[in-house]
Amino acid sequence: MARLSVERIVIIGAGPAGISAAIQLRRVGLAPVLLEKNEVGGLLRNAHRVENYPGFPDGIAGPDLVARFKAHLEAWKIKVRKAEAIRLSALPEKRLSVETEETVFRPEIVIVASGTRPEAIDLPGSEGLRGRRIFYEPVEMPLERLSGKRVIVAGGGDAALDYALNLRAKGAHVSILTRSKPCGLALLQRRIEDGHIEVKAQVALLSAQKRESGLRLKIRQGERMRTLAADYLLLACGRTPARSFFDGVLENLIPPETIETGIPGLFLAGDVIRGRYRQTGIAVGDGLLAAMKAEEYLRRGREANGKGRR
Repeated sequence: MARLSVERIVIIGAGPAGISAAIQLRRVGLAPVLLEKNEVGGLLRNAHRVENYPGFPDGIAGPDLVARFKAHLEAWKIKVRKAEAIRLSALPEKRLSVETEETVFRPEIVIVASGTRPEAIDLPGSEGLRGRRIFYEPVEMPLERLSGKRVIVAGGGDAALDYALNLRAKGAHVSILTRSKPCGLALLQRRIEDGHIEVKAQVALLSAQKRESGLRLKIRQGERMRTLAADYLLLACGRTPARSFFDGVLENLIPPETIETGIPGLFLAGDVIRGRYRQTGIAVGDGLLAAMKAEEYLRRGREANGKGRR
C-alpha cells in the first residue's frame, strides 16, 4: 500500500525546467520533492550539441550540460527521487494529489515539468524488437557499440537531424529516411551534408523484419518498393506532451501552453507546454518563472491566513 506524504511542493520531471524550478525554490528557503522516472536531464541527454544556451560560445554537448545541471542540484543539496507520477488530481481545500507506486503526495504546490514522449509508430514486424534493435531515444541505444554499425533514423525535423549527427559522432554509418524532405534547421541540414549522412526523401517506412545480424526494413520511395539492411532503427517522428498521468477532469480544465493553469497550486513548465519550441533556454526560463509564481502563491496564502487570525 502506498504511504501518504504531505510534502508542500512536488516537481514532476528532472529535465531543465524541473531542475531550474527546484534550484529557485531552494534559493527562497523551500524544499521541493523532485521526481524523475528515468534519468536527470530529460531530452537534453540526447542532444548532440547545444549552441544557443548562453555562456557556452563554442556550444556544449547535451550530456555535458546535464552533468553541470546535476552538479548544480548537488550544490544546493537537492536530491532527485526515482519515481514515476502515475496520477495527478485536484482535491478539495486547494490540495493536489500526486500518486507514485510507493507514495501518495498531498502537496500545496505541484510543478509539472514532465516534458514530452515520442509519438508511437505503428510499424508492422517491430514487436519484440523495441529496445533491442528499434529505439525512440538515442540514450536507449548501445552508444558505446555503434562504431561501424548501420543506423537508420526515421524523421526529418530538428530532433531527427541532431540525433543523426550524434550517432555519426559515435562512428555509426547513418542514413535518414523522411516522408517529404528534411524540414530541420538549415544549419543542421548543412552539417548532415558535411557529415556524409545520406538522406532518402519521399520515403514511407512500411515494416521491419529481424535478421540474424540486424534488421531488414521494407520501404516505399515514390512508386518503388525496396528493402534496406540496418543494425538499428531510431524512430524520431514527432513528440507529444507527457501528460498521460493527468486525471481526466484535471486535463480538461487546463488551458494549453500556459504556466499558470487556473488550478490552485498547479503550474506547468518546459516542453510539456511548448509544442515544437523545445529549447533548453525556454525550459529553464519556464522552470524559474513557475517556481517564482509558486512561491508567490504560497506567500499569498500565508498572508491571507495571517489576516484571518487577527
